[in-house]
Amino acid sequence: MVQPSSEVRKLDHEIVVYKRLVKRNGKKQLIYSPIPPESLKGALRHVAYVAAKALNLVKVYESLFGSDVSRKSSAENADEVLGKLSPETKESRISISLVEGLTRQQIEELIEERPRIRIDRAKGSVKEEALAYTSTISEEFYLKYELLVEGELSSDEERLLRSAVNLLKGWAIGGWSSLGFGLIEEVKFEEVGSS
Repeated sequence: MVQPSSEVRKLDHEIVVYKRLVKRNGKKQLIYSPIPPESLKGALRHVAYVAAKALNLVKVYESLFGSDVSRKSSAENADEVLGKLSPETKESRISISLVEGLTRQQIEELIEERPRIRIDRAKGSVKEEALAYTSTISEEFYLKYELLVEGELSSDEERLLRSAVNLLKGWAIGGWSSLGFGLIEEVKFEEVGSS
């Protein structure tokens, strides 16, 4: 038997929304995105590393995305350096910024609250007090980011970067990606050249 409750349930997990102030037609405007530029850069960095290993371009990867002491040292054959730390840190030459996002009203209309249950992994059953409410976005939306590279690109760097951006199609960014959220359905290039 189910009885209605007058209790107001708090939201257990909220979507964190990134916002950026941009100037459009002489006016300042806030644009919003559930995918911060740094999350997109992290996903791009991940798929670029996968592509670099497949294309034997690990040194090219480090010249674009940099390295740090937690990453493996550069080598033509990445398998040879497993377990070794990079002797120096290199800065990333890539930056990403949000150019076109959603309005506040659009983001509010996209976010919905969904009930979920927590599973006790040890027992394989529903946990006690398992009901949780989370905010999600289950509809598609369009965002535009600008990817800037410091310095001129070599042909191998351009090849790796294009491969990585193309590999983002079908990739999921953010939490709950294992449930199908954050899936990138389409990637379009608009080349603007160097400034």
